Amino acid sequence: MEENTRDWQKIKDLILDITGKEASVEAILFLIGQREFGGLKRNFTKEEKVTLMDIALKRIMSITGYYKKVGIDKKGFPVWEKIKDFQEMNPFDQELLIRNHIIEYFKQEGLIQ
Repeated sequence: MEENTRDWQKIKDLILDITGKEASVEAILFLIGQREFGGLKRNFTKEEKVTLMDIALKRIMSITGYYKKVGIDKKGFPVWEKIKDFQEMNPFDQELLIRNHIIEYFKQEGLIQ
């Protein structure tokens, strides 16, 4: 658990260095979504931000088989199939699960060691 705390802090420090802002889980998901979609656009609509966060959530949860990427839609967005459900967890456990998956994503992508 202590290692995850250190890794989470590394991610928050990295985001702070890049953006100059403290990063919430939602902000980190947005940045992952932006990275995964390849969009470097600066001004996103609220709907686009939600879509990017959804892309990120499904991408990170695919690491342990909660989702599986099955294609790309006509707008270029990834299409995911839900394999396992994690929505029935209490909010604390959900956030912990998401944070752990964010940490694993950053490690797999070589963004933290």
